[in-house]
Amino acid sequence: MDEKKLREQVRYAIDTHSPAYSPDPYMVQRVLHASKSGGRVIVKNKLSVGFVLLLVFMLMSLTALAVALLTGMDFVEQEAVPMAQQNDSAGYVQESFTHEELVQLIQTLNENGITLEEDGRIMAALRNGQGYWEEEVIMAICREAFGGLHYAWTIEQKHWFDEMMLQIGFKERNNYAIPGEGDMTIPEAKTHAAQLLYDEYGVTLPVESNEQWKLWEWFYAPWNDYEGHHNAMWKFEYVNPASGETEYWVSFDQQGTLLESEMAWFLKEDAKARSYSHAEEMMDMKYGDPASWTVEAWAEFGELIAELEPVEVWEKRYAEAGYRMPPEGSIPALKALGIAQEAVSLEGQTRSQVICCTSNGRAIYKVTLRIHFPGNEASATYDAIWCVELDCMTGVVLEMRQYDYENSESMMMYVPFTVLDANPKVAITPTAEEAAKIAEKERQADAYDAHTQQYADTWFFWPLEAQKDALGGHHHVPEGDEMTREEAVEMALRAIEEKHGKEALEQLGDYQVGAICCRYEETEGVRISWLLYITSDPELMSNGFRVDFDDPNGLMELTEVEVQRANTGNG
Repeated sequence: MDEKKLREQVRYAIDTHSPAYSPDPYMVQRVLHASKSGGRVIVKNKLSVGFVLLLVFMLMSLTALAVALLTGMDFVEQEAVPMAQQNDSAGYVQESFTHEELVQLIQTLNENGITLEEDGRIMAALRNGQGYWEEEVIMAICREAFGGLHYAWTIEQKHWFDEMMLQIGFKERNNYAIPGEGDMTIPEAKTHAAQLLYDEYGVTLPVESNEQWKLWEWFYAPWNDYEGHHNAMWKFEYVNPASGETEYWVSFDQQGTLLESEMAWFLKEDAKARSYSHAEEMMDMKYGDPASWTVEAWAEFGELIAELEPVEVWEKRYAEAGYRMPPEGSIPALKALGIAQEAVSLEGQTRSQVICCTSNGRAIYKVTLRIHFPGNEASATYDAIWCVELDCMTGVVLEMRQYDYENSESMMMYVPFTVLDANPKVAITPTAEEAAKIAEKERQADAYDAHTQQYADTWFFWPLEAQKDALGGHHHVPEGDEMTREEAVEMALRAIEEKHGKEALEQLGDYQVGAICCRYEETEGVRISWLLYITSDPELMSNGFRVDFDDPNGLMELTEVEVQRANTGNG
């Protein structure tokens, strides 16, 4: 069936089954989302169950016609960018799609089988009757097309995206280049990067991403020379997928000359742990969450902390755990896992971990089984967690304990039971000064809850007195000759008009003003800073401006007023 005929059938079904039905951009979004995630779509009153099933089938059929539909790139070029250009006026670049424009974009996206995150800020703005930032909407579409991380996009994708940003007026220059005549090809540059890192560190790295490494790539011009020429450079980063940390990176110029190379500090031979916290940090950066560390990783952790002096209870537990590799003659770790699973005897999706440590001078396997019962795999918490300890040599189960989210300590999954029992948590009586600080924090927490009830969630828009009451710290209420809130607002509005014209404020409509005032004691004297938000969407900051400046009656650390879009630094 061709696309035209299919669309006619959809239109006929709508007209026939629900002539009173009014367009709903959210329903299509939900249907498409459900078809992808296996979820359900509930439609009340207006549509029959049969029609919903028909609609789901038709939409799934449309997705199957992907060749005829727009890709993410096509959609940006043919729909999103032209719309962003059309809403600009002479002398003013409108940075946000209106709500009406956003509705149209989402509807057209859905028609092309592309859905945005249902619980994301863009869809939240849509539901709230707001528009959203053009650059972020286009970025969200590209993340659906290319993947979630801009860093991980290809050289071609980064260049293309910045070209789109140039077209909508968000950027003035495309820093991302495409290799041209006389440049290395991208495969040649990747091979050269791997060779440079081998020469520097003796490490053999792939020229493409694999299970062990993610390769991030750049070809960009971060600066102009004095003659205005763009000096493009190559940069490659090798990222450990387990930890998400960059472990090696290298940059070189267009001729292949090395500019900079680096190996992560925690990989260097002379890298030593300064403390137990530092040792944990080093391991986290190499292997990710402790729940995913292997037998070998825990043995490495044991070596890192071997020369450290434990002070805190948790440090003593680690010190006495005796992490090691299984001794010669031990049963394999995989066999130990099987014995533990048989001992627990629970069905479901299981995430397991095996650690080799020491209990009462005996080498043991500590096996942790984190279990989702059948049908509950999507739960945020496990249905059951069991810790099983076995003798390394015989495989005999020594002890089993179930983890209790409310009453158990998380370290029971990482240290032998004997060590855990020998080093219980000790209640420490705080000093008078510490008690006062705790009491003040509790008072501020209560005040925050009270002000939230009175003024809503976004504290930027609370009165300055309420901010100081609930947040403390540097938050300040002007006094004496200091600039008042009204004067600060006037200064911010004037700065917006000077940079963008009166039209910018007019287009916001019934905007609200949020203000933050902070006081800092510095060597030169007192500095008072202002941060103001001018937006008609205080909840999501989907439009408007953020203005920063210092009180001219104090120190002028910020020599000029900065005007940025409202959500700068806030998502």
